[in-house]
Amino acid sequence: MSVPFVGRTSELESLVLLIRRARLDRQPTASLLTGEPGSGKSRLLGELLGHAAPIRSLRVAGFEPMQAVPLAAAGDLLRHLAKSGDEGGVLDRLVFGRPTNEGRDALRIFEAAHRALAAEGPMLIVVDDLQWVDERSITLLHYLLRAAASTHQPLTLVAASRPSPAAAAYRASLAADLPADRWTLIEVGPLSIADGRLLAQAIDAELDDAAAADLWRRAGGSPFWVDALARGGAAVDRTSLIADRLRDLGPDAAALLAATAVAARPFPDEDMASLLGWDIVRLRHASGELIARGLTSASPGGIQVAHDLIREAATEALPGDTRRRLHMRIGALIEAAAGDDLAMLREALEHRAAAGLPMTELAKRVLASPRRRLLGGDDLRLLASVSDALDRADPDRLHLDRSLGEVAAVLGEQELAEQRWANVGIGSPDAQERQHAEIEAGKAAYRLGRGLDGRAHIERARRSFPPTTQVSVELDALQAEVELWLDHETAVGSETAGRALAGAHAMAMSAGGIERLSTEARRAYLAALVVSGDAALQSDRAEEVIQLSEMILQVAEGLDDESHTAALIRTGFALRPLARIRESEAQYRKAWDLSKQRVFPTLTVEAGHGLARGLRDLGRLVEARAVAAETGRLEARLSNVPRRWGSAASIVHTID
Repeated sequence: MSVPFVGRTSELESLVLLIRRARLDRQPTASLLTGEPGSGKSRLLGELLGHAAPIRSLRVAGFEPMQAVPLAAAGDLLRHLAKSGDEGGVLDRLVFGRPTNEGRDALRIFEAAHRALAAEGPMLIVVDDLQWVDERSITLLHYLLRAAASTHQPLTLVAASRPSPAAAAYRASLAADLPADRWTLIEVGPLSIADGRLLAQAIDAELDDAAAADLWRRAGGSPFWVDALARGGAAVDRTSLIADRLRDLGPDAAALLAATAVAARPFPDEDMASLLGWDIVRLRHASGELIARGLTSASPGGIQVAHDLIREAATEALPGDTRRRLHMRIGALIEAAAGDDLAMLREALEHRAAAGLPMTELAKRVLASPRRRLLGGDDLRLLASVSDALDRADPDRLHLDRSLGEVAAVLGEQELAEQRWANVGIGSPDAQERQHAEIEAGKAAYRLGRGLDGRAHIERARRSFPPTTQVSVELDALQAEVELWLDHETAVGSETAGRALAGAHAMAMSAGGIERLSTEARRAYLAALVVSGDAALQSDRAEEVIQLSEMILQVAEGLDDESHTAALIRTGFALRPLARIRESEAQYRKAWDLSKQRVFPTLTVEAGHGLARGLRDLGRLVEARAVAAETGRLEARLSNVPRRWGSAASIVHTID
């Protein structure tokens, strides 16, 4: 039976006005709805979607078991945006494309999603159950809001949540992202007695005003409990209502409800039938009973529990062994279909953990996923705990620590990276691997600013195995970085950098030229060139800086787009102090175009700073201002902006 939407008139009007204001002002607006479970937040969001036309709308929903899965809640949003013209194609490649060596870090995905969303025009995004939305999806939503503000995009973001730490953090972020007059906080409280009576009588037409008012009082004004009590009969109380419904179920309906509650998100009918070992007819018969009793509802993704309060009651009623068995089956079902899909692997890992099953093999698959750069710090620490539970002599522990070290270093979790690589340096039976691990641990220590630890790792690497030419170049380059930037010993660091560069030249000559070097040898050569350039810069050897920058460009061009872009920026930077402005501008222009095309937001900011300054100095003020303004809009949506030359706003100021 369909139940009409009752009450919440002022809340709905306020939200509709936010959508209208975003469209008229071409600025983002937002609202956070908070309320206890059963207060009608989801129904209010659904009603808002019906009032949004002609504005397009997208929905994001959190599910409790998916809270640890990176970008799980934003999956449908990203799939929609990936179909949005040329900009969507870039997003599709980054999120859903075939595995490549291309880095798929979150920032690139966020920027590509913004570009695709901007191409869609005015948009409403509603977020249900924010308290269970994964951290990466929440960060994406904030990025889209900041990006909309900087690009004058009419976007409205409305999120609903139980009172929770996630809701408090989200509220604080809204206050930081938007002016006070462009976001609202709406407390979704109990229905008024008049609205409660209307709702009760819409469900049970035989209730008179007095009986409906009594039901409203027993429900505490909660729309969920008004609905449930009206369907259950006037004599039923809140405490026993759901328990009575569950107790009256047939065995098949009870088994399906248990599986659906533990899964905690919709599964296709075919998958749920397979999970239970049923045919599809049996499943749909049980599903019909649950829907008729108001315990579940049909959704595009499959059957789902009608409300979190029902799901929580159904889960709590299950014996522990039954819950663990269901988690085991659900995890196995997801794992079998996951391939290298990070979201599915991470979800399967949660079910394995809940079932108390070994997680080693699945943890290895998570760390091998092409989208592993989307993992967060909490994910890495969970995977580290899987490794720590293994015996030190177990080869799987070595495998996990090696993989964790690689991913943690890329994601900036340098503490974890140093620790895991140090474990490999101690535990590996292979002397060359121990050497490599000590080098990587030394790099992490350097990034943490720990010169003594860095030196210790370097010395252990030198002693662990006779260094090849390539390894000697890597070690000298790393040692020179420590001496130049942590010890502030320019003379000593310059000497070590010179030794690294001489070794790199010898390595290239032995290989028959730079182009014949392996990828890893080429990276070692690049490291020697970069640190030699740093030494020349610290010593004011300008011509040498330029020569080295040109060599850096030559070596980096054969690696990957990110290295090539960074080398172009470095070359532009080196040319500028020598008053070679036109050549500097040309290098920054190439970096600007390439970084935008390949979606490297941080490098785009650096390139934009240099290009805008170069254009200004060449007298091309209109173009310079346009580049600086675009760079400023990008800065506004990044949290860690490179500040080599201040901000884009300061460049605009000098132009004006």
